[in-house]
Amino acid sequence: SLSSTVLFIYLFFSYFSEGIISRGNIFHWHELAMLITFLNLGKLLEAKSKERLGTEIVDLFRFFPKFASRIGEENKIEQLKTEDIKIGDRILLKAGENCPVDGIVLKGFSYFDESMLNGESVNVFKKEGDQVFAGSLNITGSVEITAQKTGSDTIMAKIAEMVREGQSAKINIQKIADKISSYFVPISIFIAFFSAVLWFNKGIEYSVNSFVSVLVIACPCAMGIAVPMSIFVGFSKAVRLGFIINNPNILENFSKIDTLIMDKTGTMTVGRFYPVLIKEYSIDRKEFLKYLYTSQLRSEHIFSKSILNYCLSQNIEPLNIDRTENFPGLGIKVYSGKKEIMAGSMDFFRDSQIEIKDNMEENKSSIILLAVNKKYIGYILLEDMLRENILEVLDALKKEKIEVIIASGDRKKAVEKIAQKCGIEKYYYEVKPDEKLSLVLKYKAMGRKVMMLGDGINDAAALKEADIGVSMSHSSDLTAVSSDAVLLKNDLSLILKLLKLSQLIKTNIKQNLIWAFSYNILLVPLAAGIMYPVNGFILKPYMAAMAMGLSSISVVLNSLRLAKAKL
Repeated sequence: SLSSTVLFIYLFFSYFSEGIISRGNIFHWHELAMLITFLNLGKLLEAKSKERLGTEIVDLFRFFPKFASRIGEENKIEQLKTEDIKIGDRILLKAGENCPVDGIVLKGFSYFDESMLNGESVNVFKKEGDQVFAGSLNITGSVEITAQKTGSDTIMAKIAEMVREGQSAKINIQKIADKISSYFVPISIFIAFFSAVLWFNKGIEYSVNSFVSVLVIACPCAMGIAVPMSIFVGFSKAVRLGFIINNPNILENFSKIDTLIMDKTGTMTVGRFYPVLIKEYSIDRKEFLKYLYTSQLRSEHIFSKSILNYCLSQNIEPLNIDRTENFPGLGIKVYSGKKEIMAGSMDFFRDSQIEIKDNMEENKSSIILLAVNKKYIGYILLEDMLRENILEVLDALKKEKIEVIIASGDRKKAVEKIAQKCGIEKYYYEVKPDEKLSLVLKYKAMGRKVMMLGDGINDAAALKEADIGVSMSHSSDLTAVSSDAVLLKNDLSLILKLLKLSQLIKTNIKQNLIWAFSYNILLVPLAAGIMYPVNGFILKPYMAAMAMGLSSISVVLNSLRLAKAKL
């Protein structure tokens, strides 16, 4: 640095011309060594703190295996490096191994731990046709998968990249701080020269002391790291909690939010249908489920997967299927031996002239009826369940004076039912993606600060236009997200933590900047020798270096408090 160079030159010449250049002896060579030591020590501690935080993101890659088992010609198994896997390769994944790629299960079934992706502690059952993700852990059985995405194209790699980009982005307040720093440096150099001139009558050694000390003290190191350190620590904290902040500039908008527009399906609800009522006639429950299970094995209905998963959980065995007849939009007929199993809607049963014993008009879109050999044997009612703790989250948002509005593409009754359960007064149904965008624009035109919470694909335009766009990540949707933040867990309470963390980061940034500016404003005059006429105190360069290092360390330590903050 300029300060250490000036001090070195002075010591060098004064050593060989003692008594000519200097009239006193206020400097020694060890002071130059101390100056350089303290300057570098401050930088080292700052770098180590960043490195420690950076490993949290690098740790995401510990879930990537270094090697994988590829199924080659004639089904021979060969070991290869993960980076050598190509799209379309067949990979054998054994129990206890981490998945090396994003892909589809070709053969077998197993439970997978995807907690590193979505934070969910419950293992996910995967079977033929299901998607698996790089980094997930195969828990139980061996499966054969085909690679769809590898390396940096995988969801896990994209998460790490999004975190890095968010941490390195500059927010508006940092740009202001950088601009102030750009003016502060030349002003400090001017003050250093001016103080050196004033001290020249006292002696050149005092002049050099003042010049070097002012330069060291005026180094805007603390100002330079005040904002980035808070962002770095805060965003690392966000990843541990289960969300990613893509756009750090939203930190300035969170405290202004007064309106939250939410999608329904997959956001307020889990996006999967669950049986809430089963009613059977003339047969027992197990036999009813056996017929139901058999009917859904080749069905393309939206409820079929939910029904199959439920029957699997009840250890139900299906009948052998001889043939099937699909009736799009109505139902299906499955033939097994001498039995004709019929499953479908009320309209399907009426058209087939099968007598229905129950009146289910209000719930007809959520029901699958079942008949065997033209005889009605019962029905199953399914509903998309509300997410856990959503009522507590909505109550907390109301206390923050944030109005919650539902905007859903679903039918009126379904949206109305959810709105009533949640105590939400304003709701919009059968809303198309472009209409969601118009809704966001409408409330912004009213002077509202709008946060949009959606599933990240159908809501992409609205998410982008909102003051803050937050998407519920469903893993495979992550690459299409246009939002400012992504919730990695299917937990709406993260919205509250996101609000709280953003406030803490913003406060932390202000604390760092106040400290950094106060340090420079108070100590630059001291370095210039303002106290010498009062008590004879002279701030030596190594003392200035120590103070400068402590100021940077103070900013780092204050930023690190975010990592331990309780939300």
